[in-house]
Amino acid sequence: MIIPYIKGTIDIGLVFKKDVTGKQQCIGYIDSDYTGDLNKCRSTMVYVFTLPQVSISWRSTLQSIVILSTMKAKYIPMMEAMKEVIWLQGLINNLGID
Repeated sequence: MIIPYIKGTIDIGLVFKKDVTGKQQCIGYIDSDYTGDLNKCRSTMVYVFTLPQVSISWRSTLQSIVILSTMKAKYIPMMEAMKEVIWLQGLINNLGID
């Protein structure tokens, strides 16, 4: 079951490039689909945060509610990711990273 999936998605992935400026930036990527799970009519939300070249936080899950518009399918993951940003900001500050 997993082999056909891997074959069909071999050219899909995330690419992390080196930051040539030398800055220690936390960068976030957010995405979602609209009712991608046809059985439950729920959208999948995904986010990943990197610092500077390493993934430090990520999440991929079905949204907990049925979404009735594409705007809400994008809005809800943004809200969830912003909660993670606030938490990561506190963690980064406590670790003393600029």
